[in-house]
Amino acid sequence: MNMYNIYNQITIKVEGEGPAVNQLKSTLRAFENIEVQNPDLTISILSNYNPPVTAQILGSPEEYYSTNDGEFVFVKYGDPIMINNDFTRIRASSTAPPNFIRLIMEWRVRHELLNEGFSMIHASGVKYNEESIAFPAWRHTGKTNTMLTFLERGAHFLADDRLFIGSENMVRGYPTDLHILSYNYDSFPELTYRSPLSKIRGKVSNTLDRFTSQNSSIFSKGMNLANEVFVAEDDWFALEEVFPESSTIYETDLNKIVLLRTTTSDEPYILPIEGSELTDALCAINYYEWDRTLLEIGLNIRALTGDTAFEKSVRDVLRKQQKVFKSISDSVPIQMLCVPREEHWKPKTKQKIFEYVTE
Repeated sequence: MNMYNIYNQITIKVEGEGPAVNQLKSTLRAFENIEVQNPDLTISILSNYNPPVTAQILGSPEEYYSTNDGEFVFVKYGDPIMINNDFTRIRASSTAPPNFIRLIMEWRVRHELLNEGFSMIHASGVKYNEESIAFPAWRHTGKTNTMLTFLERGAHFLADDRLFIGSENMVRGYPTDLHILSYNYDSFPELTYRSPLSKIRGKVSNTLDRFTSQNSSIFSKGMNLANEVFVAEDDWFALEEVFPESSTIYETDLNKIVLLRTTTSDEPYILPIEGSELTDALCAINYYEWDRTLLEIGLNIRALTGDTAFEKSVRDVLRKQQKVFKSISDSVPIQMLCVPREEHWKPKTKQKIFEYVTE
């Protein structure tokens, strides 16, 4: 059993074992607190738990929504996740998708921190030479590579994948463990694989990735899917394992936002961006990453039970976070950094990106 207290806004208990528990530990480790009593959210991961028998379902036999004894039920390929009506408890199979469990957990965190004026964004973040920089981006656009580029040059750590921004131009770190994928290893040779097997898998994955990225045939698409599911290696590292000289920053002034976008160019370059463009981009990224699924949950709860509370709560969060984004976009220096679509960054690419951001 593990207890966590996130910025004194929400407390969480995680119990059980399996991939979902491991990911939650890697996500919340920095907020561990054994003194938590009466947690706001309890996540129970259960072994060998079968989907409940329900009268009505929305979806296919393998993936569907339903309700059961006051719980909302989501089943993905036979693995159930159940959420009670006030979203204070999650019960799930040990083989249920970890990312969906994390989505619901972080929904509660986002909801609570918005009450203090902080909105979560999909971004990495560092503090370098007393300047705190957020790098929001769509997935696979270079958040982690950009963060690692700064950490290897002595920067301090705010976040790898999520940040909280707002409240009078402040930023709060979300210091999960570093999530290192095969192409990160390839871009940063100084990173050490977890094991010889991890290294072999990583090298094979990088080779397949280079081959499939240059072909658009059905065969190549199938190879790419197989690579992502069965071959590609991903590891979680505590910051001190990889960058022992770097420290974690939990709250500080936000000095700059650099929106990352991919480009077909082989060279990175900087473009100006208006505040309204950045606001729209942050809203679009959040919708793609999390909000569309949360809204889908709300609509399905409404369809199954007639209860509109969760749907309304999601729409309220969408409005509040847009206000936060607009306020920040109009008051903090902003840029757009276009990075090569190639995920395997060469040393000269990293150096140019570092120079663009710090100029």
